Amino acid sequence: MGWHRRPVRDDRLTTRKRATRRWWRSVTAVATAVALLIAGMPPANAAWAEEWWLPRLDVNKAWTVSKGAGVTVAVVDTGVVDKLGDLSGRVLPGVNLVGGGDGRSDPGDGCNESGGCYSHGTQMALLIAGTAAGQGFQGIAPAAKILPVKVISRTGLDADDGPIAQGVKWSVDHGAKIVSISLGTSGSCPDEVGAAIKYAYQHDVIVVAGSGNDSSPVMGNIAACPGALAVGATNPQFTRASFSNYGPQLAFVDPGTPNVQETLSGAKLPGGDNSGGTSDATAIAAATLALIRSHFPHMSARDVVTHALYNVHNGLGKFGVRISDQLGYGEILPYHAMADALPAGASNPIYDQWAKELGPPTPGGGSSGSSAAPSSGSDEQPSSEPASGGGQANGSSGSGSSGIPVGVIILIVVVVIAAGVSVAVVVRRSKRSSTVGGYPPPR
Repeated sequence: MGWHRRPVRDDRLTTRKRATRRWWRSVTAVATAVALLIAGMPPANAAWAEEWWLPRLDVNKAWTVSKGAGVTVAVVDTGVVDKLGDLSGRVLPGVNLVGGGDGRSDPGDGCNESGGCYSHGTQMALLIAGTAAGQGFQGIAPAAKILPVKVISRTGLDADDGPIAQGVKWSVDHGAKIVSISLGTSGSCPDEVGAAIKYAYQHDVIVVAGSGNDSSPVMGNIAACPGALAVGATNPQFTRASFSNYGPQLAFVDPGTPNVQETLSGAKLPGGDNSGGTSDATAIAAATLALIRSHFPHMSARDVVTHALYNVHNGLGKFGVRISDQLGYGEILPYHAMADALPAGASNPIYDQWAKELGPPTPGGGSSGSSAAPSSGSDEQPSSEPASGGGQANGSSGSGSSGIPVGVIILIVVVVIAAGVSVAVVVRRSKRSSTVGGYPPPR
């Protein structure tokens, strides 16, 4: 009968196995907790299907480059209610130039905020910076900030030139990089308002203004002022909306009808008094320009607009040229405006004309040169995917998700750190053993 060698238990190997088991148990426990937390969370709201302009402008693709972080858009209007979940964290304290308060008030026409209504200015803010984190209204620049500048008490009342002019200057002096004005006045460009828009132009601030809803030439409103980009409205067929004003002043068009609203109580309200118009188109144009300014924070307003002029949906296949007095240069495609290089010798006839009428902008307002690189303040660097050069958007659906919840991100970070520490402990213990099972420890 032969002798069999009795196996010897290696305590060092056992210790290592126990440490490994403990590590896996810890990781499994934390991962289970994360899974349960995610399962218990309400799902992120998707953008409403009625927001047909989101896929048309290829907003999903634009968000791979920027969501508007670091840019403040002034909404010179009826004020903005900041109680809506879709505007949570987006609305800064502003100013009320027709009463008391800081502009974060916007009583609806025929009701008040406690009754579930809001007015014109809030709708514009939703189009610009809605996050879809509340009831699902998705803006185009959900990381931008809204500066509410109340110059009219509620929808349906006449807007006076004085408060509008004050509001534009106040916006410039309080950090706005884009001023959105979806209001009209009577007569040609009012002197007071014209001077305020010139002030914005000289300080490298982009002003966008609605062309008006009279189905007539752009003559009697703010959009006729030099220094303001006049914006008309289009419909889903990419033709001029029947009500939209037109003329040689028209710079861009953007979707303006039909629209959808939400109430303060969260209900979806298709249609309604404020469901379309060049107001909506103006807010959408302001939001697309906010994405571009966010991605190129050191670029001058002129160069930002140049990028927009050469990256549009216009149906022509060539860019930087006006389509017509009905459609201007077309609808800005923000992804291409951020990701595509300008052609050599790209011009900007709009700013060239303004320079003749208003003089050059104040030096130092923004560094000129279309080669300005995005700073670390941009949301993301441009995608390496080759762009198609400003043709029609590819129709990818706009996402309403505002990202992974912060709590989940924190837990994921904890899991990663715990795993890293545990691995380090196991490796360190294994290195302490000169041999394990007859083999030297790994290097």
